[in-house]
Amino acid sequence: AAENRAERKEAENNELRIKFAEYENMVSNYREAVDKLQGVIKALALSQEHLGGIVETAERRENERMRKSEERRKALMELIRAEEEAERIESEEYRYDGDILGAAFVKQLRDMDNI
Repeated sequence: AAENRAERKEAENNELRIKFAEYENMVSNYREAVDKLQGVIKALALSQEHLGGIVETAERRENERMRKSEERRKALMELIRAEEEAERIESEEYRYDGDILGAAFVKQLRDMDNI
């Protein structure tokens, strides 16, 4: 009976060792999975950070392009205004010159009539 009890105890201990080994294996697999998952999460975070940097750079470049475009538009509008002003002044000068020439011509005609 004592031998039978010892064999049963030995069998129970062996079963417990097997279950404990399975448990340790499961825990090891779980730790590996967690490590892999943490690696993936870290890679995603780095990728997201990198993508965030790319987006930030793209936004900064687009803002710079928009600023330069606005500067070009303002410069072009200023040039157009300056050309219109130059044309207006030139037109006034032509009209003034025409008025002077016309007045001189009329005066000359009157002078000829008076002769």
